[in-house]
Amino acid sequence: MPQRRISPDYAIVRSGSVRQIHKLLFTKMSFPLPMLFRVCEGGKTLRRAGGELHIPAGGFAAVAGGQTFDVLNKPDEGSGIFRSEWIVFEQEQINAFCERHGLAGNLADIRPISDGTGLNEAFARLKAASETPIPQAAAQARLEEVLAWLAEAGCVFAAHSEPDLTHRVRKMIAADTAKNWQENDMAAQFSMSVATFRRHLAQKNTGFRRLLADVRMMRALTLLQVSGKPVSQIAYEVGYQSPSRFTARFKERFGVLPSEVRSDGTIQSESGKSPFYSELK
Repeated sequence: MPQRRISPDYAIVRSGSVRQIHKLLFTKMSFPLPMLFRVCEGGKTLRRAGGELHIPAGGFAAVAGGQTFDVLNKPDEGSGIFRSEWIVFEQEQINAFCERHGLAGNLADIRPISDGTGLNEAFARLKAASETPIPQAAAQARLEEVLAWLAEAGCVFAAHSEPDLTHRVRKMIAADTAKNWQENDMAAQFSMSVATFRRHLAQKNTGFRRLLADVRMMRALTLLQVSGKPVSQIAYEVGYQSPSRFTARFKERFGVLPSEVRSDGTIQSESGKSPFYSELK
């Protein structure tokens, strides 16, 4: 029997790459799932209360799920280009890896990882597996290889149990960012009254409208970075009928205009969807 092959739409991980020629700061970027990124050119700085972390060209950083940072991408002084690549892991993959190898997660926020030949090559192989159909068993082996190299470097993503309500709400929104989501309909999806639904979200210091806007804006940012779609189409895909209203909200959220994100005219490839929840479909 031939081995089952996977397509890019149902790849074992989601991956992508970003290229910029301008120094850009994105505020309050959410990283809901475990993520590994590599800076290829330029430098990336992640900031939040208590300090900042700079990742130079050639370096990796592993980010635990549920983190929020201000992210500064700075082009290389020589080439004038910033370029990075990323891979997002499903939490179930992390849980299974930890269980199989008897590992306890030790990554609670973010950790830099120096460029090593093993991780560098494993990263490239796994990213390629997300872009080109290969046998499922081979893709799984590449996933395990990356997680094993991270463990060798002393970095193990934490295993988690059942996702909380905010995570599940984000997942539902991300499945269709263009939908006219209403709070009462969402509450009904979880068999809750609106009052109970609001109370549960308030316990996480958030609310439905805030979650809705954040998932949509993070998806829009990814589309701007990795697709050639017009801004008007991206606005529609994330629930805005008016491109001008979308542009205003985007500027309010990130501090830059949508046109500034892709002003070099370069379009990058993306496997799957966004590193910010829409991969949870």
